[in-house]
Amino acid sequence: MNTLSIFNPRFSDGLLDAFDEMNQTMGNFFPSGKTFAARMAAPKVDVKETKTAYLMDMDLPGLTDKDVEISLKDNLLTIASAKKSKVEKKEETKEEGEWLIRERSSMEFVRRFTLPNDIDADAVNANFANGVLTITIPRKVESAPRTIAINGNK
Repeated sequence: MNTLSIFNPRFSDGLLDAFDEMNQTMGNFFPSGKTFAARMAAPKVDVKETKTAYLMDMDLPGLTDKDVEISLKDNLLTIASAKKSKVEKKEETKEEGEWLIRERSSMEFVRRFTLPNDIDADAVNANFANGVLTITIPRKVESAPRTIAINGNK
């Protein structure tokens, strides 16, 4: 059976679910903490399996194709971004005024997915349109089992 799963080398699936829920809850109480804020900033992804491909859609509002890096090595798909705000880049600004609320200053995330063995790694492609990253991961055509003749003693 082929499965596509979220990659996390430290935890088993059941334990990971518990930690994800705890991180999300703690992030609500401590939104300024780097670990919790980074975890909360991780974009959600939808994954669909068809007979010919795995399709991934990830909402990335405010980002462009130049802000996102995608890599695939040993069936580990990594999607990452580190977009810094103008303030964090130390760029001079001529705007007057003082920020009262600033929640959109930067976005940083890394998502990793363990891909099944039936993928065609050379044919993976990505498209970015209207703030949605779509990755198409074609599946290899599985060969049909064949019958093998048995030679007996003669």
